[in-house]
Amino acid sequence: MEKVLITGGSGYIALHCIVKFLKNGFAVRTSIRSTAREAEIRNAIDDQLEKNLEFCQLDLNDDKGWDEAVKGCDRVIHMASPVVFKNLPDENSIIDPAKNGLLRALKPAVKYKVKRFIMTSSVAAVYSDSKNQKKVYNHNDWVDLSDPSLSSYSKSKTLAEKALWEYLDTLDPKDRIEACTINPAVVVGRSLTKDMGKSNDIIKRMVDGSLPFNAQINIGIVDIEDVSEMHLRAATYPKVDGKRFLLSERSLWLNDIAKILLKNGFKKAVVRVAPNFLVKLFSLVDAQVRMVVASLGKDKIFDCKLSKEVLKWKPTDVENAIVETARQYQELGKIK
Repeated sequence: MEKVLITGGSGYIALHCIVKFLKNGFAVRTSIRSTAREAEIRNAIDDQLEKNLEFCQLDLNDDKGWDEAVKGCDRVIHMASPVVFKNLPDENSIIDPAKNGLLRALKPAVKYKVKRFIMTSSVAAVYSDSKNQKKVYNHNDWVDLSDPSLSSYSKSKTLAEKALWEYLDTLDPKDRIEACTINPAVVVGRSLTKDMGKSNDIIKRMVDGSLPFNAQINIGIVDIEDVSEMHLRAATYPKVDGKRFLLSERSLWLNDIAKILLKNGFKKAVVRVAPNFLVKLFSLVDAQVRMVVASLGKDKIFDCKLSKEVLKWKPTDVENAIVETARQYQELGKIK
């Protein structure tokens, strides 16, 4: 039985990937920063699968344990990275752990010659709404790091992914290992625990009444089930080395998401688009809104042709995932 290391095991996407790999015959070693979360993860996994799951404790900011964690694993899925959707006074507080944590996972993977290294990146490393903005983005596109409107999160994802490719390029061809990245757009869908993850927060804010209007923002969006499946395929399918796999089922305006929720009985979903000047005013008191001001009114599409060709991806219609996310928030008592 092959063993895969999945870092950041308590994360929303990572937990789906753990279950996906276990169900497909892999043994899984997963890292958590705090052992306090081990029971939460085990409780989300079927007893028959849990026997092939083991834990290790790792910190993105600490060298301790990374060599031992990778040793004995056939493949590495590096998912652990700070997820902060607001700009911080010290942006290096999330850039450094993202970049250095990637290297802490990658270097022992090269040392032990794992069969494949997959990094969970993001479309946040692909596009910028302020500089070099265009309508269609693909796997060849990169964020312009000189963009003054760029969020700390986008910088962290971009610099971490660049660190992956740059480190591999320094190696002698005989020492290089296969590597690729998964770059999803906004990921939505049910969580396997009560922790709904950061990416689902936009759905919560739409259905709990905390958004009085929708900004004229367009986002790429993808079902969590597709994201976990594409991680499995990236780890097992041929011809993935050196590639970046974008995942976005479609792009939607926030108001279109609100219409989907309203249609499915979520009466607090507001179908109202605010003028851009009002959003800019609101951004003065809301850090999350402040991050998207540069995106106002800008349509974008993510060309996922490479994912469809190499990983044989047939995107799942995201509407069900949007609705099921809202229903889970309801079931958890987080909305009324």
